[in-house]
Amino acid sequence: MPADPIPSTLPAHRAPGDVRSAISDGLVALLKEFYGRGPDKAKTYVTDDLVVCLLRGGFTRVAQTLREGGHSGDVIR
Repeated sequence: MPADPIPSTLPAHRAPGDVRSAISDGLVALLKEFYGRGPDKAKTYVTDDLVVCLLRGGFTRVAQTLREGGHSGDVIR
């Protein structure tokens, strides 16, 4: 039996924008919970079976200092 593509916590009648917002909000909350700080902005795109969430900002003070000092690669790693 194939898996249900919509999690049981999301009603099937939700508008596509509501689902994208729920994904964005969930990722921001997850990052805040585990890293103590989350992104400043998040936007989710859904096309067919692809979900992409772009996150902006939310770097820790140390990560931001490294980025400003030209060490963005270290922050990414």
